[in-house]
Amino acid sequence: MAICRRCWEPLGVWDEGALACAHGHGILADEAWLARLLPRESYTAWRRALVNAAPTTLGCSACQGEMASVSFLTSWWSLLRAATFRGYPVPYIVSTEVSVVRCVACSRTWFDLLDLEELRDLGPLFNPMPSHEPPQGVCPRCYHALGAEGRCERHGRFVRGSTLKDLLGARASAIAAALARAPGGGPLCAGCGRHGRRLALDGREVGACSACLGVWLDLENEDIGPRLPELLDALA
Repeated sequence: MAICRRCWEPLGVWDEGALACAHGHGILADEAWLARLLPRESYTAWRRALVNAAPTTLGCSACQGEMASVSFLTSWWSLLRAATFRGYPVPYIVSTEVSVVRCVACSRTWFDLLDLEELRDLGPLFNPMPSHEPPQGVCPRCYHALGAEGRCERHGRFVRGSTLKDLLGARASAIAAALARAPGGGPLCAGCGRHGRRLALDGREVGACSACLGVWLDLENEDIGPRLPELLDALA
């Protein structure tokens, strides 16, 4: 049962993929819901901001997994108390830092209502902080650097697209086209930093990148690693 981080009362279903506090304190949203809600520019910047997530001592109110803090800057044009030039108001940019917490295990994010409204309405003015570069070579779950063979000891393994392309040969381009049609909202690609796709292989959900063909396997799915070329080949 998920609970509100402010009043600690149970959250109710507000929309598909989002739970809300009955007292208006905030929303616990999953990644697919955010992808539907946010403008493309905001969602892209949101995913890039995740590379700077900082570990916290908080537990997820839905699955009790560990949570990380994500900070971003919001900016908007303001005419309030603006300076004037020849009698006309001169707008200026106001920026504030907002922090939210996101579960490493289930990818749900807790937003206070005002934080979510700012993130949704600002569109292209939303900026991650401090880095705008897509994350590469990091675990898409905890955003720590991957070790040997693309492995994160706590969360899984990344199989590079270049390795798979060598095994798939001429069929790689057809498989990439098939991946492009898969649902979005998967983990960020640890190879090129692009948005990942959610792909079902052998009854398991994995993260796959249609740009570089890299595949992310959570710990419980690592056993299908040796069969990845065969399973991907079936998509072509």
